[in-house]
Amino acid sequence: MTPLLTLSALVIHFAATEPEDAANAAAGDYCTMHVYTEQIQDTLISWLTSAADATQKLAQQERLFALAAAKNAATMDGTAYTILHQIVANRLTQQAANQHRAEKAISTALRTFARKAGESAVLAAAIEQAEVKTWTHDEQDGQGKVLSESSGANTKVCKAAQTAGLQTTKQCKDADNRHSKAREIGGVLKNAKQVKLYSSKDLKGPQVEILFEARGDLSSGTTWTPAATKTHCERHSASKGAASGAVKGIAIQTVKISSGLKPTTITLNDAKNDDSQRNTNLGTDEQHLLTDDKEVATALLVAQAAVTDNLKPLGSEAISAIATMPEAQAFYKAAKKLGQATPQASPTAENIAKVLFGITEGTVEANFVAPLKSDSNSIPTGETPITGSSDSIARGAKIDEALAYYYVTNLQKATQTIGGTKNKENGKADSTEKSEDKKDVNNKATATDCKATE
Repeated sequence: MTPLLTLSALVIHFAATEPEDAANAAAGDYCTMHVYTEQIQDTLISWLTSAADATQKLAQQERLFALAAAKNAATMDGTAYTILHQIVANRLTQQAANQHRAEKAISTALRTFARKAGESAVLAAAIEQAEVKTWTHDEQDGQGKVLSESSGANTKVCKAAQTAGLQTTKQCKDADNRHSKAREIGGVLKNAKQVKLYSSKDLKGPQVEILFEARGDLSSGTTWTPAATKTHCERHSASKGAASGAVKGIAIQTVKISSGLKPTTITLNDAKNDDSQRNTNLGTDEQHLLTDDKEVATALLVAQAAVTDNLKPLGSEAISAIATMPEAQAFYKAAKKLGQATPQASPTAENIAKVLFGITEGTVEANFVAPLKSDSNSIPTGETPITGSSDSIARGAKIDEALAYYYVTNLQKATQTIGGTKNKENGKADSTEKSEDKKDVNNKATATDCKATE
């Protein structure tokens, strides 16, 4: 019998990849981390500026449609521009609220990353001096603590000191296009789950390696003294002042400093919820020296959540699509109630567009925005009229004057219309009263005649 071959299912686990992985992998040293962190800050700034730009563009179109609605009041175009103005005004209100809400969160994240970058730069500068070769040796008061005999009676302490110049620059070459890769963090920061930083949790100080040398018998601490050149400490048989060479002595040769700065990838949610870091809790009169991972993660997560898609001015939307918006629906409902639209059980978008805009096809840009860029105006608001296209006036400094002119003019027209209607109604009333009076006179005359006949 042929044996039955059973295949076991093979489950292969692949590490999940995230859009930020390539940028995080590229940021592996101080130079690439500088580019990486700088790009994060630039991206946060762009979030702020793009929101402000979007608000400004909406405000500009809101003024434009307000002007067009006032200019074309009591016409089909006036109704259309009034509806468009209401839509844009509502968008502007929402965009301004979104911007205000995001500004604080993004600004906090920006300050946090800027502070973190500053800390990293100072730490890097402090340990960039890789090797110190020149030391000044001198005698130190006190007795030996490590090597001692008879409570240190025969030991002497020698001090070696050096104040190294602070390194202010670092050579950063873009090897293997890693700088460009690191900058890719900007494009994926909005949804990034992990970022690279110098973790305060894993941060270690520099490793110091001291190379020293000794020569001869170094006993008899009473004759232990720095050499005249202070390049070493020596033991000599004459007085201390006669010291002139390293016959028997010890000296620091070099001190090598190895950087302990190594960037770490942190998961934002994990770091946000981690309360175990040594830098988290402060005692009385204490201040943080370093920004901890929790603070960075929290600030970035809040900023990510605060960023929303910016609302845009009207343009490419189809007229039929505008007719389905709440603002247009409200206008149509009012028009139907006032008898200006034929009642329909289920009006289509095209039906509504026809009533409100006079057209059913085309876009807002082609039918209502573009014409405002090529029209001409001459608004007599003073000695010199306001001239130009509606678009240029809406962008200019005299937009308020132009709006005021149209508002007042429209109010006067409305007042005259109301007055004319009242005069007509009064005329009809007078005519009716005279007619009734005449009837009364005739009736009385008829009655008199009848009585006379009798």
